[in-house]
Amino acid sequence: MSLHDSKSSMHKQIKRQRGQLSVFAAVIGNTLIAIIKFLGFLASGSWSLFSESIHSFADTSNQALLMIGVKRSTKQATDTFSYGYKKERFLRALISACGIFFIGAWVTTYHGIMTFIHPEPIYISQRTFIILAIAFVVESTTLGIALNEIVKTSAHRKRKQMFKYADTITLAVVYEDSIAVIGVFIAATGLILSYITNNPIRDSITSIIIGILLGFMAVVL
Repeated sequence: MSLHDSKSSMHKQIKRQRGQLSVFAAVIGNTLIAIIKFLGFLASGSWSLFSESIHSFADTSNQALLMIGVKRSTKQATDTFSYGYKKERFLRALISACGIFFIGAWVTTYHGIMTFIHPEPIYISQRTFIILAIAFVVESTTLGIALNEIVKTSAHRKRKQMFKYADTITLAVVYEDSIAVIGVFIAATGLILSYITNNPIRDSITSIIIGILLGFMAVVL
């Protein structure tokens, strides 16, 4: 094998593996966080935590779809699929966006509106904010992995062009985890305001805001 063929083979292998690390890290991280947030919701009754747990569950499901897309896109062309499976990465990203919109956005917004109309007491403790702190650390870590992957695969491009030409799968993880990090801040703000004012409506409002953010991200994806 010539040096050129060797480099070409290596380049194709790297291209096939693109997105795998960020998606795998996101699936593991969001599975853990979804469980922790839901346990926090059960303990506190906070609907912003419920929204965040649904958010993380939706992210986990959607990123699992992205992982399937990454794996299947490496399959060779067959008689049935003569053009190969490379475009399946984009199909899975589209399905992921629809899942976020219809599951994440609608469910969280609906529950936020219902609890705004019919407020329910919430029980805020130090444990609630520990859960949000853990969520912030894990979400930030998976976001950092995805951003690092974009930087590595776009070293020859200017910073403004990195996201324009970034791998679809990795970019989806970046968007989802970015909104997740923002969502943690919003949920924490709502809980603090609810605690200070002793009014659970603040928590309901943050749930609605998180749902709107999820809908916006789905449209962007």
